[in-house]
Amino acid sequence: MKQGIVFDMDGILFDTERLSLICHHKTAEEMNLTHFDIDAIAADSVALNYADTLAFITKKYPGFPYEDFHKRLQVNFAEIRKDDVPLKPGTMEILTYLNETGWIVGLASSSHLDSVMYNLKKKGMEHFFRVIIGGDMVEHSKPQPDIYLKACEKLGIDPKESYAVEDSFNGIRSAYAAGMKSIMIPDLLQPTDEILSMVYQKFDSLFVFMDYLKEQTEK
Repeated sequence: MKQGIVFDMDGILFDTERLSLICHHKTAEEMNLTHFDIDAIAADSVALNYADTLAFITKKYPGFPYEDFHKRLQVNFAEIRKDDVPLKPGTMEILTYLNETGWIVGLASSSHLDSVMYNLKKKGMEHFFRVIIGGDMVEHSKPQPDIYLKACEKLGIDPKESYAVEDSFNGIRSAYAAGMKSIMIPDLLQPTDEILSMVYQKFDSLFVFMDYLKEQTEK
């Protein structure tokens, strides 16, 4: 088994979490749902696929019409995405470095595969990844380990010897449960003590993580 690295997409490679939060509030206003804690609902949805989000949100927030909310949310997000979805700083630099130095690189996102591919193709990035897994390709996405285990299996890499790069709490839980070296680069939320106990290394940006990989290679 070879060593590799698997990236999350939203909040790590693309600056989508901020846009998603904006869309959550816009959708809530349109549907007169602002009496719910929209910030909390948005945070609870991060890194879950649709099926798991539906089950979790409807249980935690009784009366919240998540199915209808999700449909309108997708429309609003598509409107924003038509213009552009910005990359996180260091995205192209670290992917280019990994590609040039022979790393085995995959992507495991809880987003639907069609959405993942739309973002990657718009930026011409799909060639960086040997395997791309969407949340609709597993029964249960993050925080369950299934999506990372599937990515590692398809990449032919040992989870215990490979990195998973995440920004969300559920993503870290997923990578940790899969036995991977979980790298956290926080986006909207800073890690709690519980999350830090599962983190292999924490960095402020992809640039800093890339420097770390270079240092490890030189040792």
